[in-house]
Amino acid sequence: MMATLPKDDLPNLYAVVRVPKTGSTSLAGMFYAALPDAKFHNLHFLGNEDKQTGDFYSSFRHHRRQKRFLRKIGVADEQALFAKIQAEAVEGDVLIGHFPMSKVQYPLERLQPITMLRDPVARFLSRYRYDRVGYQKRNWIRRSYVGGQLAAAGTRDLDSYIDFAEAHRDLFRNDMARQLSTSGDPQKALDEVRQHYFHIGTLEQIDRFAVELQEKLARPVQVERKNVTPSDGAVVSPQQRSRIESLVDLDMQLYTLAAQGG
Repeated sequence: MMATLPKDDLPNLYAVVRVPKTGSTSLAGMFYAALPDAKFHNLHFLGNEDKQTGDFYSSFRHHRRQKRFLRKIGVADEQALFAKIQAEAVEGDVLIGHFPMSKVQYPLERLQPITMLRDPVARFLSRYRYDRVGYQKRNWIRRSYVGGQLAAAGTRDLDSYIDFAEAHRDLFRNDMARQLSTSGDPQKALDEVRQHYFHIGTLEQIDRFAVELQEKLARPVQVERKNVTPSDGAVVSPQQRSRIESLVDLDMQLYTLAAQGG
């Protein structure tokens, strides 16, 4: 295994945390365009996709992709990957992907985390629509071996899907806070984001997010909206909204912070 460097000798890196269904494809595009000379270290495989979907097939696919990714870059495990990053990264390189900040094996004081959030209720509904369409596009054979969140979205109306979410709070409750927390404790996420994040904003104010990021990077940052899930025009009742909000109370606090510019 490679020896790791003392933290005082390590370069400062950006950490672009892509939160699913928050415009994260657009966020990534901003960075690839703004920092064309930087090296991007993809940490997408660190994401908790198996936990987010809650079925064996998705878990199997996630771990298979993880092993393939590690083999491709010539390391055996996550620890070796971060040792490689520490040995090869230079000032201004970028860690990027759908990863939990708590899994990053790099000194926090040498990271400049950046993320973009979305109204948690709108995000919950967007994920429901996205998974529902994805499930219903499958033929009966491909439907037969998926379950969990994906199957629930594909086979249930919204009220019943919220029932499922309430019964599986470990999958749904405050998952933005879980992902952004540097310690892995969603209860601490708000304070940790205030203390450690370099830049944070919201999808609903993406133009403002880009302007403020451009000032901090001292590089041109352009907004290009990508991978947008179309709305089905459904109206959410006050009762449905209240039930969803009870699942995302900490995420709502983070969203308010992000809307205020951190």
